[in-house]
Amino acid sequence: MPSAVFEGIAGHGEVIHRLLSMMEGERLPHALLFHGPPGIGKNTTAIALIQTLFCLQTIKGSGQGCGVCVGCRKVVSGNHPDLLRVEMGEDKTRILVEQIRELSRFFNLTPLEGNWKICLLDDAGQMNDAAANALLKTLEEPPGKSLLILITSRLDSLLPTIRSRCQSLRFSPLSDEVLVALAQSKANLNGEAARDLAPLAEGSVARLLQLANSEFASLRQDFLQTMDKLPSGDLSQLVQAAAQWADKERYATTTTLLRGWFRQKIHVTMGVEGDSGYKKELLALATQVHALLQRGHVFNLNKQLILEAIFIRHYRLHRHLSGGPSQR
Repeated sequence: MPSAVFEGIAGHGEVIHRLLSMMEGERLPHALLFHGPPGIGKNTTAIALIQTLFCLQTIKGSGQGCGVCVGCRKVVSGNHPDLLRVEMGEDKTRILVEQIRELSRFFNLTPLEGNWKICLLDDAGQMNDAAANALLKTLEEPPGKSLLILITSRLDSLLPTIRSRCQSLRFSPLSDEVLVALAQSKANLNGEAARDLAPLAEGSVARLLQLANSEFASLRQDFLQTMDKLPSGDLSQLVQAAAQWADKERYATTTTLLRGWFRQKIHVTMGVEGDSGYKKELLALATQVHALLQRGHVFNLNKQLILEAIFIRHYRLHRHLSGGPSQR
């Protein structure tokens, strides 16, 4: 017997319960806004919702899609004629107004196979101004039996007028306990390896699975050695290290390792008495690093320059506190 589509989604029981209640009471709004950190299950939940609405043999007693019928399979493959996915184009930094106009035209068409016309708008916060204003017009006069699902990891990047016209559902980072279980079931890690990896994933199942590969342990060791050597190096070595870790094949892992390094460093430092100046400076630097990595992701900034800035600040912090000369 097939499993209900929401059953494989970990850690978002409250959100799923609300969605099922909306569908059961036929109170599904014309626009849903899924927001929360990246990689925690927003898109997966959206697909399960769409499958349920297009399912040809809904699981009795659960009100959920079966995941195996023609309708459900078409949703996953992207071939359902009543589903449109809008996302940022390859090598683009924004969702364009032409894409939103296509969305509006799509909603005005008659459903071909289901009872709904559904659009999934991923990275909704990446719309340019013209696209956002065009979407607002669609939200103001939504066609009947249409559902727009917006997904974003940055709620503040959306116009308040867009947010106010959507039913907002917040997705929280997954707990380490949930991530440990996922690491064991999906990545076949043993308990010790799963517990070691879970905190580095920062609540994200996508990041967890990305890290759970055969190269990660080696990369982590190399990164720790790099961070240990930075304070004793010179400017050319900092630049060389930034170029090495900014490689496009490993940069996502680099940012995870960098955040994890600062988190572990802060945890250890806070447990040691004295040296309040270093603690204060380290916390300030960790905050700066987090903000810089976030801006780099949102605005697609040069990855090597981001790492150079972080490594140099780390270098100067240690040189300043140790009384040594700093690179200018």
